[in-house]
Formats: sequence, C-alpha cells, structure tokens
Amino acid sequence: GTGGSMKTNQIEDKTVIMTLPQGQYEIIQSEELTNENHDDLTISGALLSQTKFINNTFRNCVFFGSKISECTFIGCSFINCKFQFTTLENCNFEACQMTYTNWISSPLRSVKLNYCGLDSKTISHLARYKTDVGSCYRQEKEITNAA
Repeated sequence: GTGGSMKTNQIEDKTVIMTLPQGQYEIIQSEELTNENHDDLTISGALLSQTKFINNTFRNCVFFGSKISECTFIGCSFINCKFQFTTLENCNFEACQMTYTNWISSPLRSVKLNYCGLDSKTISHLARYKTDVGSCYRQEKEITNAA
C-alpha cells in the first residue's frame, strides 16, 4: 500500500508494532478490553491472540489479512463489519450479535458461538465451516440496550 493515516483508537493503545521485511504487524496478546467502542477501525495484518473482549462494539470495522486466535468475545457487537482474508481459530463468542456482516475468504477453525444473534450472511458462513452454534438465533438488525 501507499500508507496513509490510521485512525487513533483505544485498541491501538494496547498494540505492539513489529516491523518485518514484509511490513508492520500489530500484535494484541493476553489483553482484556472491556466496554470499548471501536468505530471505523481497520485492523490489517494483525494478530489478536489470547485476548478477552467484554461488551465491546465494533461498528463499520474491517478485519483484513489478520489472524484472530484463542480470543473470547462476551457480549460484543459487530455491526456492519467486514472480515476479509482473516482467519478465526479457537475463538469463543458468547451472547454476541453480528449484524450487516460480510465474510470474504475468512476461514473459521474450532470457533464456537453460544446465545448469539446472527445475520443470514453470518449463519451461511458459519455453516460452510461446520461451526458449533449452540443456542444462536437469527437477527438481521442491530438491537441496542438504550433506554
């Protein structure tokens, strides 16, 4: 790429940048992020590993060419997000919602979802990878808890 500016975001505060001959890689490992909002964030060429996300909202985010491994997502929302050339493995999603989500060439390995609201694109992507979806339900629109 030609570079460009990356939006400053909470997640970057916990990021380590490694420069390798192929470019820069973000590594977020063994962290716990609670009650954070991530808007218009692009996570590219990153490794998210052994991290717990509790009540995080990802809105209009892109996960591109990344690996998400051994992460737990509890009560998280993914709204209008795109997973492109991103691998998820050994991840657990509990009571999460995924609405208006796009999946492009993003394999799932040993991913478990429980009590999650999922849009039809996500349901069909999960089926392609024989994903464990216990007690999940179809949900096409975002549900907010705002009073």
